[in-house]
Amino acid sequence: DIAIAVLGVLKAGGAYVPLDPDQPAQRLTYMVQDADCQVLLTHKHLVDALPAYKGQVVCLDADWALISQESELNLPSNTVTAENLAYLIYTSGSTGQAKGVMVKHSSLVNAYLGWEQAYQLRSLTCHLQMANFSFDVFAGDLIRALCSGAKLVICPRDLLLESEKLYALMRQQKVDSAEFVPVVLNNLIQYLEKSQQSLDFMQLLICGSDSWYGAEYNKTQSFIGKKTRLINSFGLTETTIDSSYYESYSKELTTEHLVPIGRPFINTQIYILDSYLQPVPIGVC
Repeated sequence: DIAIAVLGVLKAGGAYVPLDPDQPAQRLTYMVQDADCQVLLTHKHLVDALPAYKGQVVCLDADWALISQESELNLPSNTVTAENLAYLIYTSGSTGQAKGVMVKHSSLVNAYLGWEQAYQLRSLTCHLQMANFSFDVFAGDLIRALCSGAKLVICPRDLLLESEKLYALMRQQKVDSAEFVPVVLNNLIQYLEKSQQSLDFMQLLICGSDSWYGAEYNKTQSFIGKKTRLINSFGLTETTIDSSYYESYSKELTTEHLVPIGRPFINTQIYILDSYLQPVPIGVC
């Protein structure tokens, strides 16, 4: 339902605001009011999580019989442009107050083209979706798969730290591309070490969204195949998910140091500044 809802909003010319029902009702109410949401897409049992919402509510489960009667054709008068918003995602904000980050279609397309070139997306067939819907990495997983013609497998949240079941899902669905956070990947590697199994069937293995150390990167390399690419991705919500990526081709990383953030994706520039917000010379950082 999540993927259907997101595609429906985008194809209708709207922007989506992801809401996590596990977050406090006060925070959700603030986000809906601040974004001036006109329609709430949800499931019936979650409606009470937003008691202050007075707008139009569409329940994808309870209202499906009515929804299914609509035309399956694309809207004939879609006027979406590159400057229209694709989504609005709220971060924690430096002051503690949720801060909305607006991302345009042009920025999302630019991010996809960067991934397509760097990750060789057209050679992949099945992506695993593990990111929470309320995070921008979800959008990244979604468009990387669907825009490249691959399959997207949405992983149940309760499987993320149940490594045996997670690994079984990956093998069953023939997943060849996935983006992990370090805690989930490290837990999976521990399971593989105990069970004497590997990730040699993967073509692309990405880790991001949190600090990752050289020791963890080096250990993960011993559980992948010769043709598996192991990448550390780096980015911010404000700069549309990912800005740079690192891939080691030969040497092992220093175990106690963080994995480098690497080089920028195409059509992206990175500036390194000192404590006075001045650009540093090449080789200083």
